[in-house]
Amino acid sequence: MASKTGRWGRLVVAAWGVWGLLWAPALAEAPRPLPSGFPNRTIRFITWSSPGGGGDVLGRQMIEAIRRQNLLPVPVVIENRAGGSGAVAMAHVLQQPADGYTVLIVTKNLTLTPITRKLNYDYRSFKPIQRSQVEPFFVAVRANAPWKNLRELADEARRGRVTFGGAFAGSTDHLLFAMFAREAGFTLTYVPFQSGGEASTALVSGTVDVISTSPQEVAALLDAGRVRFLAVPSEKRLPAYPDLPTFREQGYDVVMEQWRGFVYHKEVPDEIVAYMDDVLRRASRDPGFQKYMQENDLVDGYLSSSQFYQLLARETELHRELLVATGVLR
Repeated sequence: MASKTGRWGRLVVAAWGVWGLLWAPALAEAPRPLPSGFPNRTIRFITWSSPGGGGDVLGRQMIEAIRRQNLLPVPVVIENRAGGSGAVAMAHVLQQPADGYTVLIVTKNLTLTPITRKLNYDYRSFKPIQRSQVEPFFVAVRANAPWKNLRELADEARRGRVTFGGAFAGSTDHLLFAMFAREAGFTLTYVPFQSGGEASTALVSGTVDVISTSPQEVAALLDAGRVRFLAVPSEKRLPAYPDLPTFREQGYDVVMEQWRGFVYHKEVPDEIVAYMDDVLRRASRDPGFQKYMQENDLVDGYLSSSQFYQLLARETELHRELLVATGVLR
């Protein structure tokens, strides 16, 4: 299974059905169930990604690692419930018994969709198991652009001469540049696109000057020397790109990363949450899982249940502020 993905794109995988990858029994002895008897039947991983999307592939890779390491004594299956920017999958999980057999794979949409769609549930309706991985964003410009760093870019933006581009209005791309504009003191001019390819084409053609992207989305342009990266809005420099500075290193308190993790219905018992956290953490150390992470420029983003909950609370409030500031939320 493998390969490359972008935030609009899909990893190159075989065509899986709705139920996707089925668990196959391993030969070694599996960990013992909890005193409550959990688990004693099939566990479902629910994802709002379509087959081949980032959350879908995370789930499938995790299932494979669990099987290889013999970490569960029961089958695990994946089920795709796309729609409503995650709302369909969220609602489905909340309608299931809080018994630990229905796990939701989540992305940043858990903090965005309840706000933009004015849902009657949000992150507080769920109990995090763990945050598992981070997919960094990259700020790209044309190779011949005059700006060598973010300060030079911000100076030009304050003169109204820079146009930014990315995914739809209210997307993480949009919010990233809104944060930068707020920090640097300029008025944001933002153009939304339907795909990463469309945004990349707009960048090299001069329709926009700056985009948020990933190495996979602009691989051919990087190889051809037509674009370059200016910064990453990550907590720290990325091991694969040690010479690429963060926003904070350049004087702007901007952190925006796509992340993926696993949550339960909020009423699932804590002992089951701890059990699954241990299973997933051990599975993430599997060599095959590590290879998938490295091949797709993904970073170990582990946060415990409580740490993940705190992140969800912080990001929900930040995103609400930014959505209001950009006019997306009224």
